[in-house]
Formats: sequence, structure tokens, C-alpha cells
Amino acid sequence: MTTMIDLAKSNNGMVYCILEYPSELDKLNIGHFTYFKKHLGMSDYSKNFKSWINRQNVVFITTLLKNTVVGWTMAEKWSHTSTNSKPVYVLRGIEISSSKKGNGYGKILLDILSLVLPGHIITKPVNNSAKNFFLSLNFKYPEENSPINLANHPGYLILPHEDKNNLYNENVDFLMDTITKCRDKFYSKILTRNLENCSEKLIQSEFSMYSQNQDYSESRKLMSPCICGEFSAKECISSDGKDGVSIICSNCGRERYFLPKFKGDNL
Repeated sequence: MTTMIDLAKSNNGMVYCILEYPSELDKLNIGHFTYFKKHLGMSDYSKNFKSWINRQNVVFITTLLKNTVVGWTMAEKWSHTSTNSKPVYVLRGIEISSSKKGNGYGKILLDILSLVLPGHIITKPVNNSAKNFFLSLNFKYPEENSPINLANHPGYLILPHEDKNNLYNENVDFLMDTITKCRDKFYSKILTRNLENCSEKLIQSEFSMYSQNQDYSESRKLMSPCICGEFSAKECISSDGKDGVSIICSNCGRERYFLPKFKGDNL
């Protein structure tokens, strides 16, 4: 069973991947990292990495050179959504080993993270050097019409969803099919947890599914995002022989839910 998901490769042997299980770290060497150890007290990188891999609301991406971790980045889903319904992720950390600094690997990691995560990314730079790094990569200061309310979070920068497409690196082979599958799998877990917290009654009432005069072209905003990041969905009568109503994502066309017709329902 493959437990490392390769997301990108470069011609110098660097592989950018997601580790699915903490035990994978036992097979790898941890490179020489200093910043988070010196300034934030992260003395055991391996222990922290394993903890992050176990958390389903965290995306942890590593840069590997042969059997050694020489770069990493970690982002966590924020508990708040934006005013335009896009999800928000907090970039908690990004670091390149001291032997590989100054070669653009941090930018590549951010490129890949932006591909894996839909929606907006926010971060709070730890110093002026980090702030200048993020500003050079399309992060910006919050504006009055920002889709994310950061009034109570001074010092944060925003990478808006619409600005992330400018981050692609032509010198790196992004494995887009794998990136898409990885993103789908990750957000399927989030969607499953959200559904487990919603009763069937809540889901049915959310859509007003069974009105005889239902307009099936109307978009409705759901409580949880699709794996593509979109919250709105449309209702349509199933066309594949199933007796019920399908809830289809307005953005990517995926079936979010299928609600069967019960006895006495008029569709």
C-alpha cells in the first residue's frame, strides 16, 4: 500500500509529497532545521510532524531528497469561513533545511500548498524577512472589502483564492492528477465528519426537498463545502433510475448527497 503521495518532482531529485501515516517518518531522516527549534521551541521535529499527520484538519507537505526531509509546510483549516463562502486555511509554518535555503524551495512548497488547498490562505509572518517573502508571493494586507474578517487578528496577511493561480512554477513537474485525487480524499474526510454531525432531518429541511412545486435549478448554500471548496449546490431529480433527488455542487458538478424518495413524498 502506497503511504506517500507524490505531488510534484523537480529535475534535481526533490520530491514533494504528503505522508499518509506517521510511521512513514520512521523510515526517513529529518534534515537540519533551526528556526522553529530556536525561536519557537520545537525541539522534536519528528514528534510534531507525526502529530500533524494524525490531524484530519491539517495538511502537512514535505520536501524529500532521497531519504531526508529537507523542507516542510503545514496548514490548518480555520474554524471561520469567508464572506464569499470560500474556506480559509491558516499557514502555520514553512521551513527549509539550512543546507537548502536560498534556492527557491520555500516558494515551491507554497505553490504546491496553494494547489492542494481550495479557498483562501492566511498567515502571520514571524519577522520582517518572512513578511517580505509572503508579500512577494501575492499575499497582501487585509483590505476593507476583504472576504475574511481579521479585525481581531492583527498582523495577518491574506493570499486570496483568486490570486493563487499566479504561483505555478514552470521548473517543477506538478502531478496534477495526483494532486486532485489527494485533495478529493482529504476533503472527503472533512465532508464525512460534517455529515456525521448533521441529522438526516437537518439535511432534508436545509433543502426543502420534497415540495411538489420545487424549482430544481435554484442554488442553495450548504453548511459544509464540497471537496472543491464550493458551498452552493443545486437540486435535481436523479436521471439514473434512482427514485429521489440528487444534490449537485454548483461549481464542479459532483453529487454531494442523494436523498431517496420516501413513501408519501411527491417529487
